[in-house]
Amino acid sequence: MREVLEALATTDMSVAPSAVWKAAIRHLHRKHGENTSLRYLPRHRAVSFVKNVRKELTGGDVFRAIELEPTVFVSPDDERPFLQFHYVYAHAGVIKRMIGFAHPDLLRLLKYPKKPLFVDCTFKVCPKPFAQLAVVMSYDPAFDLYLPIFYVLLPDKYQDTYWHLLDNVIMQCDLQVEPRYVTCDFELGLVNAVRQQFAGVPIVGCLFHWKQALRRKLIDLRIPKETVSHVMASGAIDVLTVIPIDEIAEKGIPFVRSRVDESGHRVKWDTFWRYFKRTWMRTYDPALWNVNAISETMDIVNRTNNALERFNRDLNESFSSAHPNLLAFMAVIKQKSKDHVELIEDIRHHRQEAPPHGNLITVEIPAAYRAFCEQQEQE
Repeated sequence: MREVLEALATTDMSVAPSAVWKAAIRHLHRKHGENTSLRYLPRHRAVSFVKNVRKELTGGDVFRAIELEPTVFVSPDDERPFLQFHYVYAHAGVIKRMIGFAHPDLLRLLKYPKKPLFVDCTFKVCPKPFAQLAVVMSYDPAFDLYLPIFYVLLPDKYQDTYWHLLDNVIMQCDLQVEPRYVTCDFELGLVNAVRQQFAGVPIVGCLFHWKQALRRKLIDLRIPKETVSHVMASGAIDVLTVIPIDEIAEKGIPFVRSRVDESGHRVKWDTFWRYFKRTWMRTYDPALWNVNAISETMDIVNRTNNALERFNRDLNESFSSAHPNLLAFMAVIKQKSKDHVELIEDIRHHRQEAPPHGNLITVEIPAAYRAFCEQQEQE
């Protein structure tokens, strides 16, 4: 049994030791029959044996393990690399490490010109010692699919890290990444890195994250929940994201305030709007969350990272615990990438339809706003 365990343990380093033990038993059953008198190693001894075999092979270095064949490949039968880059660099005297994974058949989608790009980060499924996982997604209109393409493990949340993230993605795509626009959250380091790497490309701050930040502030100020729900509803505060930027302070904010019952909470609302102007008019460029200018020149596929958020939730559910080990993490994202490639082929050959991804969030300038502005001008 030890020979079988050793062979299976080194065939795919991402398979859990307990799964290797079960696979070895299945292999021996197929070969010799279940009624054989062969003696099997008990589970705990087999697991220990597998770990020792792998430790001898890699020197206990998990980073070396992900670079070994066939783990580094898409599969034992597909020797194209799934590990796209393993980047170690020094910054301000600190050694940093960044690892990027992508299926080659999905990676090529990033080379299509003028496609939207979505970037989001998550923490729960990130293997230690990494700080977060960045997922780069694009939209394929040919199949109506939002597809996670790159999975990149990051050491921290600094701007230079985001810069290297995007730089490595661009390099792996042969310098052919030319997005129509980039949707991301309002992490300033990420926003600045996107601006540097994609000069002149519009950035569309995620509407969901924007409204989520405003909701948190309103709740912190103890404004009644029913009032918060009202101002967060479509056609209220989100109107500020579609009117001309130069109208936000003088017309947009007064319009929103006219739609909300501030009775008994005027001081709190004054505090909120001071926060809004300070944070969303000065700290952040309004062009990040207001799409009036770019919506006149291009169609925006989706103003949110909701498709990516949903994928991240699904990814979280794929692990039994937070912060899986690196090899287990690699096995899961490799399988998910294969599933997406298979989905594309199924849709291409009419074996399956594109799964629904929810209604796109759109906001239009309401007639009530125009009427409010006309009344203001008359006064």
